[in-house]
Amino acid sequence: MDIGVFFLDILKSTPGSFGIVFSVALIIYFLIYRFGVWSNKIENTDGTIKELKEDIKQINTTINEIRGSIQYIKENVDSINNRLINYENNKFAKSQSPISLTEDGEKIAKELDVEAIIDSHWENIEKYLIERNINSKSNPYDIQQECFNYVSTNFYKNLSESEMKKIKSIAYNNGDNIDNYDIIFGIVIRDKYLKNK
Repeated sequence: MDIGVFFLDILKSTPGSFGIVFSVALIIYFLIYRFGVWSNKIENTDGTIKELKEDIKQINTTINEIRGSIQYIKENVDSINNRLINYENNKFAKSQSPISLTEDGEKIAKELDVEAIIDSHWENIEKYLIERNINSKSNPYDIQQECFNYVSTNFYKNLSESEMKKIKSIAYNNGDNIDNYDIIFGIVIRDKYLKNK
């Protein structure tokens, strides 16, 4: 018996026609179902990709903020290192204990009106020292170091534009580096704190 004739006989019979049509319908339904599942997976994947892109943008923003913070920290550490080196060979301070101003240091302190500048920012200075656990029971060395640290890291940021302009102008006219003035401010802050203690 020929296979083609066999299938033709099945198709011509009522149960065979129904079976073929039912089978084709099942196959079409299965294909539509699978297509829907794949389509849904693709849509979910697109949503996930969009979420990942947003997450990546946020991560990149955070990384850039961290880079900026690291750069800021690096600059401050470099500045502190430079200033520590400058304290040792600074013409404005005597290295005897306690560190005190030289005649040049006193001259620049008067020219800058250091005491008035410090008085106008004393609230910020005291707040910084309190945050660093400096109090009336602290030893003078710790007080001195925190006063110097304050000048190196925070002092200039809190000055007004006119105060900075004055400091820069005096430094320029005297051929000095502004960093060399840190010790002047640090000593005067230390002395004022110890006097008020």
